[in-house]
Amino acid sequence: MKKTKNSSLHKCIIYSALVLMIAALPTYNLISKEINKPWLQGLDANQLYVLVESDNTKDIIVNYRIKDDETYQDMTSSTKFYRKTSFGGNTYVHRILLDNLEYGTEYEYWIDNKEKFKFRIPNKEGEFTFANMGDNRSGTKFWRKVITNMGTENPDFMVFNGDLAYKKEYNYWIDEFFVTEAQTVFTQYPFYNAPGNHEGWNDNTEAFTQSTSISQEPRPYYSFERGDALFLILNTEVAVGSNSQQWKFAEEQLKHTDKKWKIVVFHIPAYSSGAHGENKAMKLMTEKIFEKQGVQLILTGHSHYYQHNLVNGIHHMVIGGGGSGLATPTKASYTVEQAKKYHHAIVNVNSERIKFTVKDIDMKVIDDFEIK
Repeated sequence: MKKTKNSSLHKCIIYSALVLMIAALPTYNLISKEINKPWLQGLDANQLYVLVESDNTKDIIVNYRIKDDETYQDMTSSTKFYRKTSFGGNTYVHRILLDNLEYGTEYEYWIDNKEKFKFRIPNKEGEFTFANMGDNRSGTKFWRKVITNMGTENPDFMVFNGDLAYKKEYNYWIDEFFVTEAQTVFTQYPFYNAPGNHEGWNDNTEAFTQSTSISQEPRPYYSFERGDALFLILNTEVAVGSNSQQWKFAEEQLKHTDKKWKIVVFHIPAYSSGAHGENKAMKLMTEKIFEKQGVQLILTGHSHYYQHNLVNGIHHMVIGGGGSGLATPTKASYTVEQAKKYHHAIVNVNSERIKFTVKDIDMKVIDDFEIK
C-alpha cells in the first residue's frame, strides 16, 4: 500500500509540473526550427520587410525602435501577408512591413522579447555601399566564408546574382542558403536577388524573397532607387524576349529614370567567356535596351568565376564565386580581368563615380576599378 501511495504521489507531481510547463508556454506565433532568425528584404526608400518563417499563419509582431534611445517610444508592426513554402508540413514566411523609418538611422528590432537585432536605413541622398555575390549553391563550406566576409564590409544592402540553392525544393534552400552564418548576416543587411536557373522562380523563391512592392502578388522582376542610382533586378527564369512583359518593363524603367547611374542585375550573362559562355537572349536585350538607355554596369553570375568584361561602354561583371565549384574562365577580346577564385564584390556609389572592388575569400583584392 505504501508503494502504491508513493507511486500515485509521484505521478501527481509529474502531472502538476507538466501543467505548469504547458501554462507557461507562449501563445504567440512560433518561429520555425529551420530558420530561427528573421531576415530583411525589400528595402525601398525608408521602408523594408522583416521576413519570419513560422509553422502557422497567426500574426507575428515585430517590435522596433531607434537603437540605444530608451526615450524613443517602441513601435510595433504585424504580419502584412505571408507566403507558403512547398515544405511537406505547414511552413509560412510572414512579411512584416516597417515603414516611415528615419533616413540615416540605425534601428533595433525583436520578436516576442527574444534576441534583439539591428539594421540601418541608408541616407536618402548621397553615397552608399552594397555588397554583391552570385552562385553560392552546393558550396556551403565556401559560402559560409564568403557571406561572413560580406558582412564585415558593413554595406547598406546586398545584391545577389542568383543560384542560391541547387534545386527549388525547400530542403536545398535551408541546407545551402540559410546556413547559420548567412542567417546572422541577413538579420542586419537586407538583400535583393535576381533568381538563377537552379532555384528558379516558384513557390519557394517567392516565399523566401520579397521585392520592394507592398503588393501581395509576387513580382519576378522589379526596380528601386538609391542615391544617384537606379537598380533593375531582372529574372532570366521568366520570358525575356522582345515581346515579353519583362522586356517592356526594363525599357520603361530605364527610359524614365533621371538617375545618373543605371545598374542592371540578372543571372545569365550576355557576355561571358568560359563555362556557360554568352547568352543570345540577354545579348539582344543588352543591344536593344541597355546600350541605348545608357546602362553603365551589369551584374551577373551563372559561370563560377570572376570576369570583368567591357562591351560598348557597359561593364559586364560575372560575379559567380559565391561557393559553387569553380570553373575556368577564358579570356575574350572584351575581357578586362578574370580570376578562378571564390569572391565577392563591394561597390561604393556616389554622384561622381562607381568604385568597384572584388575580393577573394581571404579578403585580398583581385580587381579594383572605377566607372566615371
